[in-house]
Amino acid sequence: MPAEQLHSFKEQVCSNHGNWTTPKGLQGQSFQHPRWLHPDRWSQTAVSETHSAIRWQPYLVYADIQRPGSMALKGKKHDKGKAADTLKSTSHLQSSQAVAQPSEEPRIPLELQQLMLNVFREALPIPADSNLRQIIQVVKSHLYNRDFASAFSAEQLLNVYALRWSASRALAYADIFVEFDVKHRWLGDRITNVPDQAQDPGLAQILCVGGGAGAEIVALAAIGNIFPMLQLSITAVDVADWSPVLSKLTATVTKSPVLSQYASAAKVDANRALIAPERFHVEFKQHDILECSVEELRLLVAESSLVTIMFTLNELFSASTAKTTAFLLNLTEIMKPKSWLLVVDSPGSYSEVTLGKGNGPKRYPMKWLLDHTLQNLAGSEENETGKWKKQEADDSKWFRLNDKLRYHVELESMRYQFYVYQRQAEGHHPGGNVS
Repeated sequence: MPAEQLHSFKEQVCSNHGNWTTPKGLQGQSFQHPRWLHPDRWSQTAVSETHSAIRWQPYLVYADIQRPGSMALKGKKHDKGKAADTLKSTSHLQSSQAVAQPSEEPRIPLELQQLMLNVFREALPIPADSNLRQIIQVVKSHLYNRDFASAFSAEQLLNVYALRWSASRALAYADIFVEFDVKHRWLGDRITNVPDQAQDPGLAQILCVGGGAGAEIVALAAIGNIFPMLQLSITAVDVADWSPVLSKLTATVTKSPVLSQYASAAKVDANRALIAPERFHVEFKQHDILECSVEELRLLVAESSLVTIMFTLNELFSASTAKTTAFLLNLTEIMKPKSWLLVVDSPGSYSEVTLGKGNGPKRYPMKWLLDHTLQNLAGSEENETGKWKKQEADDSKWFRLNDKLRYHVELESMRYQFYVYQRQAEGHHPGGNVS
């Protein structure tokens, strides 16, 4: 590896994680491939009260989660952000107890978070004769080499990707949705936690761009669990064929979990689906979102009160800044007033796009391109005040996992940036935008 590349690689690993630490036993190696990153290690815990099988506790690793794969565009070899995971150091892999716990109460109850993880484990079982650790490494290798066609070429690889990456993201996304203030933002005041005081909120329609890998789907099912009167109609669009994965996840969140034969009568009586099937409709559309016509995009958006673009927008800008700008401008014209756009992506230098050629290329933050498109280009001479109001923004935020969670695959805390925009009515002054 050339010196300048090694220096850049070290900067990626050190970002927000303290000083560089070479993993034990790898000093002096060439670092041609970061195979030491996130080795799949587990610690054995006691047999649970309700299960005869041994449960496994993963080491919970804090990392900047990129979104390798699950593209909303065709598999082009563009900058997907750094596909290799990053670590603070290797010393904290020695014991899961070394991971510090968040001081604040989680917005999503810990019991509900565990149910969400159980959904992935139940929906996407790995055959007993399969080497899960080896398959994860195969997927990582394809992602690291930007070979997305190979990474998502088989259903087993899709299942493993969802198990490994989508599960922890689902927890983070649910937390983001709650912070996004679901009730008062995109549901209005029509819904309450108390069923006998709630009015029928009608159908909340959501479009998840790049949502094929299932994290958004399970996160929204958890939101439906929190708000028992909520009805959700979700359209997930992605370039790879994630329909088998989404079908299994949707079926699992809408049926009662499988309990151990040793489960108590109280647990059996309390056993419920994450969300009732009559309140949860999911449809998957396989599209390259950058190649959609205005009419195709209009059919996808329909009457959506929320559009999410999770760990996907930087990928789109990296593939084609011009086409992504056109997509956002078309989205502006199609989305109805008072609807919401939620953008979540990797923070800092992980979400930058290089524009220009020759001696004059420059790197632009994704957030700048997003703001420039929605708040400058989306305006017009007739509507100088703009069509979007930025309601919230945070350039770097953490979702930290609790080590009480139990899962059979390594989990990661997630650092991200997020931006919330609301579509304004024509001629309406958006007021002060969040910077």
